[in-house]
Amino acid sequence: NFLGGGRCGRQLWRAHRRLRVGVLRLHAQVAGSLARIAAPDVGMSTVIELVCASDARFLPHVATMLRSALDKTRSPLRVHFLHHDAMDETALAPLRAMLAQSDTELVSYGIADEFVRREIGESRPYSYWYRLLFPQLAPQLDKALYLDADILVTDDLTPLWQQDLGTHLWGAVCNPLYPSMKPWPIVELGLPSLARYVNSGVLLMNLTQMRGDN
Repeated sequence: NFLGGGRCGRQLWRAHRRLRVGVLRLHAQVAGSLARIAAPDVGMSTVIELVCASDARFLPHVATMLRSALDKTRSPLRVHFLHHDAMDETALAPLRAMLAQSDTELVSYGIADEFVRREIGESRPYSYWYRLLFPQLAPQLDKALYLDADILVTDDLTPLWQQDLGTHLWGAVCNPLYPSMKPWPIVELGLPSLARYVNSGVLLMNLTQMRGDN
């Protein structure tokens, strides 16, 4: 078990975090360079629809991720927070207050287990699937950027947001596996190569296309 206890497990987890942060920083730098060369300047009016999800335990991590996004991003953000419908509104009060200091809107979505089971099936944890249900939850939106709660934003998200997805469902980066790990994405998911296995912690989502493809 990769997340299991013991010294080996802790060492692997620390190595994984360092690798993931490095990949995200490289991706942000590349996206920023490409955007400065090719992307038009859309000005400050563009609002980035930023999506995140967690339970009550991870709310401090969500707040940290959002704080880093606000500090680094020149475009305004609108935050869409996905959570279990049993989460009390008082639990969201500190997060809402923090965002209000930056004039950032927080839209919360309480999601019932029955909804996940009906749309996805019996696959836990249910919260993992919230991001894929977001196109149905926000039918008025065409595009959104999903970020996991354990991410720190180290560069402006605007160039990433400006990327044209065309008819693709989403934009993502390849998720590397350790050499010692079995190629389970090929065996269990039927992917043609490990290059098609992406990190779902950062997804630039084409909501219109996702709704069309159901």
